[in-house]
Amino acid sequence: MTDAEFAAYVADTLAEHERQCHAMGLVLPRPLRDMQIRAMQRHATPAVDTATVDSDLLTMTYAEAAKRLSVSLRTVVRLTSAGAIRSVRVGGSSRIAVEDLRTYVDQLRRVTAA
Repeated sequence: MTDAEFAAYVADTLAEHERQCHAMGLVLPRPLRDMQIRAMQRHATPAVDTATVDSDLLTMTYAEAAKRLSVSLRTVVRLTSAGAIRSVRVGGSSRIAVEDLRTYVDQLRRVTAA
């Protein structure tokens, strides 16, 4: 197993643990959440130019979602943990569906307009 594969494994395992904690009304302890974020940063894909993203793209990594929202990776992790943005499992990896990210932004627009 390469370092990148191990980092991906750690990030995905902690993301699943965090989802389980959230379902029980618990919070993932801060040291574990910090470890999750470091692991996600370690295996993050290179920066994506959102102007040239393939329109057929169905899912994206947390890092890609953070770039599209112009927020930190930590913020995206918090939003998915809180259920504000839904995440999906693709194989052994956590991803965010493009449509779910659009839905989240649309909800923000409605709240801001109200």
